[in-house]
Amino acid sequence: MIFPKISIITPTYNSGKYLEETIKSVISQNYPDLEYIIIDGGSTDNTLEIIKKYSDYISFWVSEPDSGMYDAINKGFQKSTGEIMAWLNSDDIYHRGALLCVGGIFNDLPGVDWIVGKSCLFNREGICVKMNDYQSWSKNRMLIGDYKWIQQENVFWRRSLWDTSGARMNTSFKLAGDFELWMRFFDYSILYAVQTSFAGFRLHGKQLSVIEPAKYENEVLDIIWEQKVHNLKIRFGKFLFSIVRRIDERKSSILLVIKVFIKLVLKKINNAPAAIYYDFKDSVWKK
Repeated sequence: MIFPKISIITPTYNSGKYLEETIKSVISQNYPDLEYIIIDGGSTDNTLEIIKKYSDYISFWVSEPDSGMYDAINKGFQKSTGEIMAWLNSDDIYHRGALLCVGGIFNDLPGVDWIVGKSCLFNREGICVKMNDYQSWSKNRMLIGDYKWIQQENVFWRRSLWDTSGARMNTSFKLAGDFELWMRFFDYSILYAVQTSFAGFRLHGKQLSVIEPAKYENEVLDIIWEQKVHNLKIRFGKFLFSIVRRIDERKSSILLVIKVFIKLVLKKINNAPAAIYYDFKDSVWKK
């Protein structure tokens, strides 16, 4: 099998408490063509000590002031050369063998431009405590209002999609820059869900998106508002989704039956693709 080169960026700032485990989860992948880049924002804790400890396994690293996480990610991707791209925050963790799965998918399915694995949560100690079912995503689903949490650390994409979509993170956003990038990706390509998980989000309570969820949601709403949706199908979908949310607030068997029917209609409107799965018979990834 041909393994496409994968570039992973880790932005960090004073994240010494969890950074070492993040680094080890990347370099222990044993992926044959990995480019790992760390961009530090000028940390004053033990971050540099940890980076230097693993410098032999890091393709490039720098420690200098930046304008925030998305500025650091831009710096990293500008230095990168891989065909497949992703970033892993400095407190999150890849599952064992994740990059081999990712490389296999992009090798076996040349028509796939970006993918997302099942979302997973780690606790403070780095133990996987929750694995969610896979979710199918589309731009329609986002515009309807069912937009929360495409888990960023589980997303990988081809450089060709990155270049076509502007080749940058929008640094005007502080919390929802990933969401803005996904919306641009949707303009050019289909997002395929994969029936496995590549990584997990470490829930330790100090992430800005956790501390300030209202600010994250306001940024998301601003991004959606910029889309200026006039499509009647999307407007109808938004109306149906608002009904689903109201039903969720009440306890009624009849309403639950109505909810099932509405969700079937929303599934048609969302128009998301089928999931990617591993075919054990043929030993390849299929969609």
